[in-house]
Amino acid sequence: MVSPSCSPSVHWDIPAEDVHIDDIPFDDRFGFGTRLSSVSPRNSFFRAVFRIGGQIERDREERSDESPLMPFDNSPHLSLRSNNSQGYQYFYSNRVYPHRSLSYVVRKASSAISSISRSFTALSPSRHNDSGIETARGYSDELNLSEMFTSPQPPSHPPPMEAPSVSGLHSPPDSGCISFRSEPVSRYQLIMCKDLAYECIGEMGVEGVVQIDDVNRDLSLFQRHFVREVRRCDDLERSLRYMERQIYEATPPIQLIPIDAVHIEVPKASEINQLETKIKELETRIRSSIESEERILKTLMSMVEQKHVILKVEQYLSEQHMDSQAIQSIEEGERDDGPLTGITGTFSFDQSITSHTLSLLESEEMEMSGMESSNVPLWFSTGVIPVDKKMPFERCLWRACRRTAFVRITEIEEDFVDPLTNVTTRKCVFIVFYRGDSLKKIVNNVCEGYGASQSECPKTSRGRQHYLKQLEPAIEDMTLVVRRTREDRHGTLASCAEFVHEWMKSVHMQKGIYHALNKCALDTNGFLSAECWIPTQSIQKVRGAIDRCGSYGGHLPKPVLNEIESKAIPPTYNVTNKYTKVFQDIVDAYGVANYREVNPAPYIIISFPFLFALMFGDSAHAFLLLSASIALIAMEKNIQKKRIRDEIFTTFFNGRYIMLLMGIFSLYTGFIYNDVFGKAGNVFGSNWRDPYNSTQYAKWARFLMKHKRMPVATLDPAEAYRDGGDGPYQFGLDPVWNVADNRLSFINSMKMKVAVIFGITQMTFGVILSYKNFKFFGSRIEILTSFIPQVVFLSSIFLYLCGQIIVKWILFSVEPGHVLGYEYPGSNCAPSLLIGLINMFMMKSRREGYTNDNGTTVPNCYLSTWYPGQSTVEMGLLLTALLCIPVMLLGKPLSILMKRNKKREPIPEEIALSDTQSTNGHEEEEENFVDIFVHSGIHTIEFVLGCISHTASYLRLWALSLAHAQLSEVLWHMLLMNGLNSVSLHSSPSPSPSSLLISGLVAFLSFFIFGVLTVAILVVMEGLSAFLHALRLHWVEFQSKFYSGGGVIFQPFSLHQCIENGQHLSDVMDDGGD
Repeated sequence: MVSPSCSPSVHWDIPAEDVHIDDIPFDDRFGFGTRLSSVSPRNSFFRAVFRIGGQIERDREERSDESPLMPFDNSPHLSLRSNNSQGYQYFYSNRVYPHRSLSYVVRKASSAISSISRSFTALSPSRHNDSGIETARGYSDELNLSEMFTSPQPPSHPPPMEAPSVSGLHSPPDSGCISFRSEPVSRYQLIMCKDLAYECIGEMGVEGVVQIDDVNRDLSLFQRHFVREVRRCDDLERSLRYMERQIYEATPPIQLIPIDAVHIEVPKASEINQLETKIKELETRIRSSIESEERILKTLMSMVEQKHVILKVEQYLSEQHMDSQAIQSIEEGERDDGPLTGITGTFSFDQSITSHTLSLLESEEMEMSGMESSNVPLWFSTGVIPVDKKMPFERCLWRACRRTAFVRITEIEEDFVDPLTNVTTRKCVFIVFYRGDSLKKIVNNVCEGYGASQSECPKTSRGRQHYLKQLEPAIEDMTLVVRRTREDRHGTLASCAEFVHEWMKSVHMQKGIYHALNKCALDTNGFLSAECWIPTQSIQKVRGAIDRCGSYGGHLPKPVLNEIESKAIPPTYNVTNKYTKVFQDIVDAYGVANYREVNPAPYIIISFPFLFALMFGDSAHAFLLLSASIALIAMEKNIQKKRIRDEIFTTFFNGRYIMLLMGIFSLYTGFIYNDVFGKAGNVFGSNWRDPYNSTQYAKWARFLMKHKRMPVATLDPAEAYRDGGDGPYQFGLDPVWNVADNRLSFINSMKMKVAVIFGITQMTFGVILSYKNFKFFGSRIEILTSFIPQVVFLSSIFLYLCGQIIVKWILFSVEPGHVLGYEYPGSNCAPSLLIGLINMFMMKSRREGYTNDNGTTVPNCYLSTWYPGQSTVEMGLLLTALLCIPVMLLGKPLSILMKRNKKREPIPEEIALSDTQSTNGHEEEEENFVDIFVHSGIHTIEFVLGCISHTASYLRLWALSLAHAQLSEVLWHMLLMNGLNSVSLHSSPSPSPSSLLISGLVAFLSFFIFGVLTVAILVVMEGLSAFLHALRLHWVEFQSKFYSGGGVIFQPFSLHQCIENGQHLSDVMDDGGD
């Protein structure tokens, strides 16, 4: 029986019959291995329930109509006083790599963790972009904290070979830290001579910090100036991909030289002519060799089929036990009944020809043709057909020839490989007996329809033997020719393998340069003009690249770079490295930040894994997630070398660093929740004790025998909780709650309050970040009419609620005392949070204090006020919050209107919300004011309603944590424990070998299924669910307070990126070809 009070409980068993006080057990689970009572020995047939909580404590939600059960209310109360605080710089094409030992993986994991630690604590950022070139460091308008997220400086010597970046699987080389605000960029115009434009754009691509805008948007791709060069590069790429695929498929395997994607030099424009000649010659040679081999293989396969046909026919005719005169008579096609009657043996084909069947064949054929059988010769046709067409072919011949043709088929032991498709097939030899030319035509048509290859077979046995002797040397000669052809092509491919990736790299870079040149405008004087965006701190590198271009031109004019004014929206450039890129990708997936807007990515590095951990709080599952992330980081280079293109694996691999942080944070919250596979650990010893004596145990035993139901025992914190010098459980949740019958009531209340506190804290921090935006852009109106009212609104209601939660945790315990100016009777009068919040909104009058003048406790004392003047304070807070709404709604429109009326000027461009123009000035002002007012009203309604809905939305932190813990407990008890208990129940003092085998098998299957379901459901599926919910909390609840996400991403022209894109295209084409 379960008591209505909300307290944890403990269970043990007592026999229902012949109960004696000395036989009453005490379950050691309550003490977690430490006996808390000196009562009798244990037994396991009776279970009593202990409930933690005072006897005088009642379930207020069930006994009071005015007090509905609310998620913020914590009915059970322990002692709540202050002491009771509950790259990859090289591309590889190798496809097979040796496996590493376990010790190697451990060393790599340790090295990876050390490098991560250094990267987050180094004080000087790495300033290298995707091309290994120095880039600008992160910039902040107030305080540059980007040094906290830096990568170590690269070594002065050339870096070791690493794997390529393909299709998002591999993060780019370290390009710095992470930006708290996007980098400033400026608009420039680059003017260059046409003869020097190729070298100039190439040097810009080496730097990788210049975004070139397309000024030829009105022209189609075929009207661009360098379309012919781009087509040549496309054709060369196709030829190189063909050669690369042939090298991959070569046998024995050929080692490819990797592409060096770090040491990038601009190829000369004239190289394309030499490459085109060389590549076309090699491609023609390889294609000619393959075509010759295919023709030879077709001929060789035909000869092998002919050989098998002759062997099978000779075997068939020789196994019929006919004398030579009968065989000669059949082969010469003469009509002679004597020899035919001698065909009585059997053959390895399906069946033999008997004299009866041949006579039937002759008579039916004669009836059809109206001829005498003596004038029509008997003969046969032979050939080869695939095995899967055997039955349909035989059935079709039988029907087409009207049962006047007889087919005999046998399989060939040797497999045949199609030279075009490389598909292995099995074939069989057939022999068809018939008479007359009409049947011969029918047989030929059927063979043609089923794709059977007919073979000419000599009439005599001597002729077949002679033909076979000539065929075998010819087959050997053709096999030798095929082998020599393959060796010659293999040598050609081996020589190509040394240079094919270097040629590929050159072609990729030239194609990228010509694509960039097609974005430039060409004037009549032979000069190209390009408009581009350049980060302010990278301008010196760009000018250095222009100076290098001047040395190429000789007497040609040097390129000129001029800064220009532009009304175009600058792109957003956020500096990242391989550790922080995944967090920036999460933010950009919602929307790219506006130019110079606050970047949320540095903040979600901590908040995202932490909110995930609140929903995934299990130490064992967190360890599995952490181990997987460490393994991916340790094997990072090997995985990059293999160029795995599976989309699901790529997603997990790209998120290896966020998985690492999520695993670490989840491990911490798992220890706080004291949850390991849904079970609690008693490391420091529980602070709860058994307050009952043997007399009480005897009463429970008599109650069980009389009523046949479980008694309920409650552990009153005033008596059972040891509030001594040790204080509460040293770290995390006291393990006694794991065996309590009402543990969910306590744990849910705690987790809901934690979710509300962290949710309101994060929303408040988002509003504070909006102040940084307003201050940076100099919008004083937004600070006065948006930021300040929003902070006051949040503080008046929601921060006040968080303060009440914390005060209740600290001050209100089970012990009576003087709390906040009132006499506090005990835990039954602890105030209800949510009912108090409802009374605050309803402005409902409440009783002050918990006792009457005579010292007796008032009814429904938990509905009384907490402190003197609480109703007045809450009314003032509520009115303050309501006054903030018209300020947010009308503040900005009225201030703009007053400013405009004072100066008689139109709305400034930086705060105008509409680009609509009108010829009438009065209509323009009215329209702009209406737009501003509507825009302000939408944001006000969204914020006010969002504060309530977003606070409720953060309760998903509690809901998913509850679901995760319950699923863990179900798998533990219903699957693992049931399986192991079934083994112990069937065990005997002297088990037989068969019973031991069955028990071991059941235990193994139980553990195996438990492990598989734990990884598949609790780690993968629950982890994905927690990830998506954390993603929503950041996108909607957090970023909506300050982040607009309407910008354009900065996309610089980079030769390194051109090589990466070309490699990815090659992989995609290879997959399509396969």
